[in-house]
Amino acid sequence: MDVQNENKLTFLLRSEKEVMTPLQNSNMALAYERVFHCNMALAQKMTQMVKGYSYGFQLLGYLAFGEMEKENGQFSLEKLSSVTDIYKMRLFDNAYNKIFSDLSEMDQKYLIAVLGNKRLKEVAQQLDVTPSYASQYRRRAIARHLVRPGSYGHVQYILPFFNEFIRATQDPDSIYFYGHE
Repeated sequence: MDVQNENKLTFLLRSEKEVMTPLQNSNMALAYERVFHCNMALAQKMTQMVKGYSYGFQLLGYLAFGEMEKENGQFSLEKLSSVTDIYKMRLFDNAYNKIFSDLSEMDQKYLIAVLGNKRLKEVAQQLDVTPSYASQYRRRAIARHLVRPGSYGHVQYILPFFNEFIRATQDPDSIYFYGHE
């Protein structure tokens, strides 16, 4: 969305758009099961950690493969637990930090305000704006595939562990601290 508005890249406005959809859970689970020779329960747990995010799928597979090589081709739930924190940190460092920092301050504040599954009215109150004003930031976050509409007035983060990243941006003791209220 932001790239097409660059002065030297306006041809993108005229080009055909391809909407990327999340990866299918069944395909990811089958791929994990086949590559890592693991049971379907473990493959499904890995798939849940990815939430359809293609970079997450690649990253988790890469980390799992490295862990599997250490143990002569065996991958297990314990090994998955050992790569989970690294997976989150790399998501945060390699993707979420860039995504978040490229947003306007109000877009960032909106994403922070929805933390905790708040309704649009509560988000607007927290941002000290009208609900109609807050709804434009809701639409922008949906268009950027950062949130999806949930039940009436609510949204849910789409990216895996994005809620933890947003929480970390508010924690002064975190390396991801941004300091927005």
